Amino acid sequence: IIQTFYATLKEASPGDEVEGGELAEGSLSGKFLSENITELNVLTNPNSKILAKILYTTTSASGLSVFTAELNGAKPSKIYSNSLKDWLIFTPNDSLGYLLSKSSGKAPSYVFSLNLKNGAISQVLSNYYGLSILPNKSGTLLLLSSTALNEPRLSIYDVNKSTLTPVSLKTFSDKCAWSDTNEEKIICAVPRSFPTGVYPDSWYQGKVR
Repeated sequence: IIQTFYATLKEASPGDEVEGGELAEGSLSGKFLSENITELNVLTNPNSKILAKILYTTTSASGLSVFTAELNGAKPSKIYSNSLKDWLIFTPNDSLGYLLSKSSGKAPSYVFSLNLKNGAISQVLSNYYGLSILPNKSGTLLLLSSTALNEPRLSIYDVNKSTLTPVSLKTFSDKCAWSDTNEEKIICAVPRSFPTGVYPDSWYQGKVR
């Protein structure tokens, strides 16, 4: 059983002192969320930058379930379920998510968009080996890395235009970040070389650093 705990930390007031004049400790309170949460993301409104809700996934014998809830876990609502368990979820904002089947250089992966308001799902990408993705804040661009000639290759996929633009870098999307000031700019760490291996498996398993 996986246990997840939500907590709020209340700082001690300036006048709250204990013996010796030291400041009293703050207090911690909280609650346990649903059991067997495998992934949890905080949903942020891209316009107000306010923490809106949480999105979390749970797994059971019947597969994967996706829920949204208040920040403290109250009012959970199931928005999607799938009989397969091995999915990663990316949430660029509070209305859009992307589901990625777990990546391997030995098997194709798939990407689906998930409407977080009504649970509607649509296929975005398919049949990419070694696929990993990183959406920008609006969710309109996906930085993706896939395996080619036993090395990762980067591309940018425009979701609205359905176009793929190669990027002249050999690295994983996991090693990149979208700029906070320009959602069309990326910053990446690029390894000097790639030893022989199966990517991204060898890197995820710690065989290659």
